[in-house]
Amino acid sequence: MNITIRNIPDDVIDKIKTISKMEKRSLNNEILLVLERGIEDELRNSFNIYDGRTLGREVEL
Repeated sequence: MNITIRNIPDDVIDKIKTISKMEKRSLNNEILLVLERGIEDELRNSFNIYDGRTLGREVEL
């Protein structure tokens, strides 16, 4: 699937470009990685996936 994201602040793009160069990844791959990590963090925070209710059980994200 292809999507277009508009109005990304210049400082955000600059940071992603810097990280992608440091990690020797393409800009596209770096953006995907940032999105994947951000989504996982958001799910953990929003739904308390790692609280006592899931202790000892695996939860698929």
